[in-house]
Amino acid sequence: RILLEHFLNQEQDPASMISKAMNVATIGAKVALSPVFIPYKVYSIIRNRWTKEKSYDVVEYRTLRADMSLSILLLLVRYNGFEDNPFKHHLHSFNEKYSELEDIDEEMGVIKSNDNNDISFSQLFDSIVTRIYDDDTQLLYYYLIQDYSTFLRYAISRTDIDTLIMPLMKILYNAKEESPERINIVLLSISIMVQDDMFSNEIQNMYIDSIPWYKERRLSNCSLSDIISILLIRIMYTNISNTKDIVLQTNCLDVLTNISMNYDNMHPYCSDRIIMLFALVSKRYRNIPISIDTIDYNSRTLIEDSYNRLLGIINGIVLKKLTQNPQLIYSILYQQNIFLTDEPELENIVKMIMYFNKYLEKQQIENKT
Repeated sequence: RILLEHFLNQEQDPASMISKAMNVATIGAKVALSPVFIPYKVYSIIRNRWTKEKSYDVVEYRTLRADMSLSILLLLVRYNGFEDNPFKHHLHSFNEKYSELEDIDEEMGVIKSNDNNDISFSQLFDSIVTRIYDDDTQLLYYYLIQDYSTFLRYAISRTDIDTLIMPLMKILYNAKEESPERINIVLLSISIMVQDDMFSNEIQNMYIDSIPWYKERRLSNCSLSDIISILLIRIMYTNISNTKDIVLQTNCLDVLTNISMNYDNMHPYCSDRIIMLFALVSKRYRNIPISIDTIDYNSRTLIEDSYNRLLGIINGIVLKKLTQNPQLIYSILYQQNIFLTDEPELENIVKMIMYFNKYLEKQQIENKT
């Protein structure tokens, strides 16, 4: 609890106070000869290493005490020397502190909790958002929301959850510059959140006006679910062509599958990207050699799993969410050739294509007459 409070409070450490004192000291030889100059210089090297400016346009406020507390906390939580890690259990047992008052009158019908596990979820959430580009902070958030914890329920109920999700999406956008471990932690965190059906449905109705860091094209008025899907598809597209990381692909497909169950009025670009990804995967799937010796096992597994799960996602939308997603109908019709095969798994999609083709032909005939 004390370690987590140090992280929350971001209390000013002694070295920072020394640096402030130095700013008002005489500039020149007196400062260079000061007995506090050398230790502060050593500290500044360490601090600059930890607070190295990211490629994202965010300024993080950090202190040495908070950094060290977070690092020690994560070491304790990740320690496998216990059959049942008490530190990890304690991290999940925190309750929300509803009041900062020292005393609350019981006659008013409110009783102050004396539970040492009370902590301000609002302050914790804000601290995480402020430092979300930091690896340790991402790891802390992942551990906090595991096993559908109390904090997870609080986080996904926030009306400003986009302040957390959008920075995570920016990390996924810059996936080529990040380590696989970091990307997977982000994906696992998003996966845990979208497993909640109410949250997965809620992000369909949370719209972002613009995404300035997305360079491929101008995106505006996109729902959070559209943005998450677009970024996942972008990663999978690159992974299939280059990296061929099965774990990464599985994590992306897990998130996409959960979100797809609640797709509603998909953005045109999102629907196009899903069908384009399926076109790439289906082409490679149909060209897989019969002999397993002629293709790398990981590549075969990655393509087969991607094909089956993407087809399941598209089939699910066609069967249950077709009228709510007209843009997907257009995308499928535009690339209908990839679906017009005798594979039984495509039967429902082929029926839909035939229906709309006949409808369009009828409309053309009526317009001519």
